[in-house]
Parts: sequence; C-alpha cells; structure tokens
Amino acid sequence: MTEDLDRNQNLDLRIAEALDRGPHVIVPEGFAARLASRLPEQAPARSMMPVFRYTYSRRLAMVCVALLAMVLLVVATSRPSNFTLAEAIFVGELALLTLWLFSRRMA
Repeated sequence: MTEDLDRNQNLDLRIAEALDRGPHVIVPEGFAARLASRLPEQAPARSMMPVFRYTYSRRLAMVCVALLAMVLLVVATSRPSNFTLAEAIFVGELALLTLWLFSRRMA
C-alpha cells in the first residue's frame, strides 16, 4: 500500500516537473522563406469602390416626394373643404423628405 502511494507521488512529481518545463522548440533556418514560397500569389488589392452621388435611399426619397405631391394634389382637389388631417400629414412628410434631400445634397 505504501509502495503504491510512493509510486503515485513519484509519478505526480514527474508529471509536475514535465509540465513546469516548457517544450524546447527549434525553428529550422529559412522556415519562413520556404513557407512564403509555397503560398499562392495574392491578387492585387482592389481600389476603393467609387462613392455614388445618388444612393437607393435618395432615389426612394425622391420617388416618395413625387408620390406625396401627387397624392396631396389629388386629395386637395377632390375635397374642396377645409384643410384635413390627412393633408397636414402629407404636407409634413413632404416637407421633411424635401428638407432631408436638400440637407444631404449640401453635405
């Protein structure tokens, strides 16, 4: 029983010593050059994508401005009564979209 305990302690000590010692790594001479020579040739870096003046969001906003103007004209001519809430909402949306379009154009 004591022999097994001594063997286990001895084994534990040897394992601890082996773990404390780091592995001795030797890199052969010219390893990096050989590795780099095996790599495929890289394609040249692409240039930056051109920045388009009009993006999809601007185009969509322009379409919405045109549609809102037409809807506002149709609603205003079909009902000759007072200014309605729908017309106020359309005018507000039209004004905000137009303001956004012109503020983005100036930037």
